[in-house]
Amino acid sequence: MAEITAEMVKQTYIMAKKVYNNEINKYNGLKMLHDKYGMNENSAAMYINNFCYLINGQAYGRIMKVDDTQYFLMQILNDYGENIFEKALYSVKQHIEYIKSINKPSNVEQLYKELVKKYNIKDETLKNIPVEKDDNKDTEIDNNESNMNFTYERDLQTALVKQAEKLFPDFKIFGENLEGIEYQIEGKRIDLLLENTLGNELLAIELKAGIADFKVFGQISMYLGLLKKEFPQKIIKGIIIAGKIDESLKYATTTNENVRIMEYKMELIINEIM
Repeated sequence: MAEITAEMVKQTYIMAKKVYNNEINKYNGLKMLHDKYGMNENSAAMYINNFCYLINGQAYGRIMKVDDTQYFLMQILNDYGENIFEKALYSVKQHIEYIKSINKPSNVEQLYKELVKKYNIKDETLKNIPVEKDDNKDTEIDNNESNMNFTYERDLQTALVKQAEKLFPDFKIFGENLEGIEYQIEGKRIDLLLENTLGNELLAIELKAGIADFKVFGQISMYLGLLKKEFPQKIIKGIIIAGKIDESLKYATTTNENVRIMEYKMELIINEIM
């Protein structure tokens, strides 16, 4: 992946503001960044998504370089003021906790500590930050699925990311900066992209909180085709993980040995306090 230059970061921040304010379609914005500035569309999508998370005070999973994170934070302070800046710092704090929870080192922890100290921001202030609704993530969820299903799917994704390397031995999250989390490819989003430790195989994972039917087969088949186009030398496979697999999906997957299906089970653990 090509190096992200300071000019790319600057232009991506500007584009992220336009996307956030609905002044431009995200897909068109990514195309402009690629065509005019040569920025990889997946990297641009990650930076735009992270901007939205920062503005809303939400946790984000993808890792930006320290200098780029600092640039975004300083621009947010200048453009939006102290209240939104504090939200953005709270977002970074959650990001650090998330990265540590999946046993990865955080590259922005020192920056976070320096900024909190420099601007004299107390833990109590960050704890009381109101968090906006997460409507930044692109989805292919059917219109009749509930908001509860959507939130549950996000929780499942987080749980899967934390346990990915344990659940899928010999695989790791794709990319040095966890690019495989919500991997962007030609305007589409793969829930999780893994690569084997030898680097010659990619595994695309699609999560469904409820029942997965034959339509999900078409969705993941498209992802595999896009990945094959982008990585022609690699073995490309996919897995659909759902709460329940519909019979129609079972029949569909018999036509392609590169697509597997799995059902997840959740465990409820309670601890007596009194």
